[in-house]
Amino acid sequence: MEITKELLEQVDKWIDSHKDEFVDDLKTLVDIKSVAEDTPGEHPFGEGCAKVLDKALEMSEKYGLATKNYDYYCGRAEYGDGEDEIGIFAHLDVVPEGNDWIYEPYNAIMKDGFMIGRGTADNKSSAIAEMYTLRILKDLGIKTKHKMFAFYGCNEEVGMKDMEYYLANEKAPVFGFTPDAGFPLCYAEKGIITADFVSYELDGNLVDFTGGHASNMVPDYAHITLSGVSEEAVKAAIADKEGYTYTVDGGNVTINAKGVSSHAANPDSGVNAINMLCRLVLDNNLINGKAKDAVAFVAHVLSDCHGAALNVPFEDDVTGLITHVGGVIRLNDNKLTLNINMRYPVKAEQETLEKNIFDVVEKAGFTICDFDNSKPQYVPLDHPAITTLMDICKEYIDPNSEPYTMGGGTYARKLPIGVAFGAGLPNTPKLFDIPGHGSAHAPDEYINIDMVLRAMKIFVIALIRLDGVEF
Repeated sequence: MEITKELLEQVDKWIDSHKDEFVDDLKTLVDIKSVAEDTPGEHPFGEGCAKVLDKALEMSEKYGLATKNYDYYCGRAEYGDGEDEIGIFAHLDVVPEGNDWIYEPYNAIMKDGFMIGRGTADNKSSAIAEMYTLRILKDLGIKTKHKMFAFYGCNEEVGMKDMEYYLANEKAPVFGFTPDAGFPLCYAEKGIITADFVSYELDGNLVDFTGGHASNMVPDYAHITLSGVSEEAVKAAIADKEGYTYTVDGGNVTINAKGVSSHAANPDSGVNAINMLCRLVLDNNLINGKAKDAVAFVAHVLSDCHGAALNVPFEDDVTGLITHVGGVIRLNDNKLTLNINMRYPVKAEQETLEKNIFDVVEKAGFTICDFDNSKPQYVPLDHPAITTLMDICKEYIDPNSEPYTMGGGTYARKLPIGVAFGAGLPNTPKLFDIPGHGSAHAPDEYINIDMVLRAMKIFVIALIRLDGVEF
């Protein structure tokens, strides 16, 4: 189908007349706390994810789209009757809200054309946008030879088990894109390793060590509780240092650290609160016994965020430097567990990567548990779907558009052929400029509504153009 001036005017008119409805629907989804958690029973990722999926499917049906619920792992809305399918993949689960919100994370508000709330940018606005993209095709009577669908995931942030379940029960699309990044498009994503580093049984004066909310976030808080440490020693240790407080309870002292959260793909922009505490108690001799050795190893692992401490300082010419963060730490059964989230280059040698990590960890006496390696994603730049989408970006966004790579992980890595495409647009204004606030995974996450509506128009154009590609 040809993209005519008249068609684009119809699309613009439709979007303008449904803007308020878009805002209302987005708020409805954002107000549902949908942090994925493994749950036995009919709702595998918890009640919040089940509730938000039910609501998204209810909306889709209200708008005349056929829907499917894949046992609450995920769902989809669809348009058309073609045998081959093209999909847009967004997710409804969110990372935990964390701390330091100025606004309410689950009571979304509009401010100066922006919506503020957890999941506004990552990724609920895209879920509404893909739903509305199908509505536009339906309402304007645009016929396609491929069946088009909008995927609603419930486990993107913590393992993508939703996609694994979907692809085990449904044929893969001939092509898919996820609006979970920025335009123009991402054609390569780093591999992602997650693992728990578990210590030996500890002795010494460590009573508790807790920090972080999620594997894929630089932790912005942590606290450590020690016995047999004087209040005067703690006061001296934190004197003239920012980000620390303490409390005394009987013979125990708890030291709190406040860092700066950021996405695990960009750890240099965060400050790891777990590492702050490790360095403080070690440098001031506040911890003893085997607990001291375990904390020293944690500090070593977190002493850089580009793989050097784990003997994997890898880099390539496609996706650049490796990154790693220690996102969560817990003391359970007198053993310390540090969760690691690593993003490695697409050309990294898999066997060497894994061997080096295991060698370093096991030499320190730690054990690796729950090791998971999500392999990198890469689509050649000469693939016809890539050239089609890049032509759209050059025509409707910026003639100088260039594809990019990233350390973030999206649903594209689970598809036979898929990329991240939108929804972020260049030169979108900011609502405020408060360090550590406003972005995905950060407090006061927000989205510019006009930007998403503009992206939605690009999605309509993309589906029409992709419908003409011979896959």
